[in-house]
Amino acid sequence: MAGVRLARTLRRKNFSGRIRLLDAEPCLPYDKPTLSKEALSDPEPAGASLLIDEEQLADLDIELSRGCRAESMYTVHKTVRTSAGDSTFDTGALARNLPTFTGCGGVYHLRLRADAEGLSRPLDGARHPVVIGGGFIGGEMASSARLRGVDVTIVEAAPRLLARVMPGEVAEEAAEPHRGNGVSLMLGTTVVDVLGAGRVERLVLSDGRTIPADVVVVGSGANPATDWLADSGLRIDDVVLCNADRSAAGAQDVFAIGDVVRWRDAEPAADTGANTGQQPGSRLRTSHTPSASTSEARSGTVNTCGPTNTACASSTPGRPAPPPVGRQRARADAVHPPRR
Repeated sequence: MAGVRLARTLRRKNFSGRIRLLDAEPCLPYDKPTLSKEALSDPEPAGASLLIDEEQLADLDIELSRGCRAESMYTVHKTVRTSAGDSTFDTGALARNLPTFTGCGGVYHLRLRADAEGLSRPLDGARHPVVIGGGFIGGEMASSARLRGVDVTIVEAAPRLLARVMPGEVAEEAAEPHRGNGVSLMLGTTVVDVLGAGRVERLVLSDGRTIPADVVVVGSGANPATDWLADSGLRIDDVVLCNADRSAAGAQDVFAIGDVVRWRDAEPAADTGANTGQQPGSRLRTSHTPSASTSEARSGTVNTCGPTNTACASSTPGRPAPPPVGRQRARADAVHPPRR
């Protein structure tokens, strides 16, 4: 998402050099948050909203290399694989695997379009689906499951839903529609054991309860895709650390955007600190849409790319980017608006 937004912004700022997008998936870039809403509620998950189509790529003179994964970066020579010039990358994140479920059947993750397509049929036959994680993806997954008429449970380690991104009162308000819709919320507890003969049948929780589960969807976050940067010279602390000017620490003319980055919040932040558990002025990282919007806007690439340099963005399995293709939907910005 952030890579496509950045490419559009560069063209809007009259950047006339080469722009190349690398994407590990074989399809056109699409809006991943729709996977947990429209895709699981729609018999055609492939209809998830595109971020850019072939005609727009041609009009903007943006090269898209599908099924192409960035494997290494050489910051001294300013190359990512074969692309030269200032490098900007948005490698996204990989679904976080929980060791408790290793080797257990009936457990699914939702990160890519293929995941949504593979999950639709099991949900149709599920009697006791359980969603692990009470963030945006977990809540939207539960709502999609309820639309299919099945009872669903959310298991969340924090004492409330959306604990990482919402103040307490707002999080409580967000939980009420789920309760009213018949979703069972088990908060402040985790899964400590899985019971079943090769396939999940029941979950044992840390508070002593045992609940039925024939399908488990893990929506407990994601790990930034930074392994390919191990020898790049960039400063990596789980994510790519950025300087105050939004450049990646450890190299010149390299910028990071999207959910692979943690940058120092230099602005006054009324919605950080005690409300969300972050310290004002600390390095911040979130994986929802406003983060992609904000980091793209702050990326120094927009200002430092000369008129004819090369910009490269990469999305490993990786808004306003007008106009998006496909259906419109409600956005998280409504409850978490970007700062003005």
